[in-house]
Amino acid sequence: MCHHDLPCLWVFGYGSLIWRTGFSYHAKLNGYIQGFERKFRQVSMGHRGTSEFPGRVVTLLQRDNATDKIFGSAFCIKGENVAEVIESLDEREAGYDRIWTTVFVGDGLPAVQALVYVGKEENVSDVVCEYEIASIIARARGRSGPNCDYLYRLADQMRKWNVFDDHLETVCQLVQQIQAELNLTPCEISYRSAVSGTIVVHCRSSLSISNQGTPVCSCDIMRVEGTFQRGDIIEIRNKVGHLIAKGYSNYSSEKLDLIKGQPGEQIAQILGCNQGMPITNEVISKDSMVLC
Repeated sequence: MCHHDLPCLWVFGYGSLIWRTGFSYHAKLNGYIQGFERKFRQVSMGHRGTSEFPGRVVTLLQRDNATDKIFGSAFCIKGENVAEVIESLDEREAGYDRIWTTVFVGDGLPAVQALVYVGKEENVSDVVCEYEIASIIARARGRSGPNCDYLYRLADQMRKWNVFDDHLETVCQLVQQIQAELNLTPCEISYRSAVSGTIVVHCRSSLSISNQGTPVCSCDIMRVEGTFQRGDIIEIRNKVGHLIAKGYSNYSSEKLDLIKGQPGEQIAQILGCNQGMPITNEVISKDSMVLC
């Protein structure tokens, strides 16, 4: 599975790591683990909520008699990258502890031992009622975007794999019901939103955007693709094509072609008088972006 001389560390993702990995890996295998339940019990006061209104994301609850298969993705990290990746994941998954588990990958391949992040006891919510959980997810939003976007992305991934997760589907239906009853907009922008163009950013910038939700600045941009206007939804990709985020652009593609790669202090000089329009080095602000 990992054809190299260096040792390989496997990390198993069962939530946003599946689609927003945020690190380089040597191999990726989809599979499942057992002995757990995946529940929306982890309190999120950063990525999908705030300290004033915490969101809910999934965690694993250990159950000796659990027979359900928790599907996700296992990532093989090469030896020279292990320390860097673990440091990055420990920061991203600050409310979680690391444990070892067995991942069954199928297709005749042997199972692998992998690290998996499980919610710390103090960060696991006592709220178990699925309606109450859905009521929180329907309203919460953090630096990575609306809480419901996380829910829908996970549900879509499981459906793509033909995996039925009763808890996930129930919470999905309840969130949609609550948003309809309260006339809440599910999210003005989400990973499902159609886009008018693309900006490609440097690798270091992509990690900062993906892991910390930082705004996209002119100096981050390597390339502009497509034709779009100020206010259009565009996507942010890294140089190997992985989708990082989507957001509202503060500039047209024509102007971005002029200021890409430039420091903020050069923008006004490059663009000149902009008829009263504000000059900013933020191409997409963090409040106008959702991570994908």
